[in-house]
Amino acid sequence: MDLFQTEAGINAKTAYSDHVWRHDGFDILGLSVLLFVLSGETVSRNLLRATAVVALLTTIAIISSLFTTSY
Repeated sequence: MDLFQTEAGINAKTAYSDHVWRHDGFDILGLSVLLFVLSGETVSRNLLRATAVVALLTTIAIISSLFTTSY
């Protein structure tokens, strides 16, 4: 996550900003999976599986934040 940040930006990280970036990352990955599958499908088994993956990634982020953040 620090690839395009300056040294000042890297040093300004907090637990809260890491928490927000983790959620954003899982949400972006989940949405990407869903859009990829939707681009070539109608309502089918694959669509339902992709929807379940999207829900699972968001749930993983929420559970992870409950156990790893102090606030």
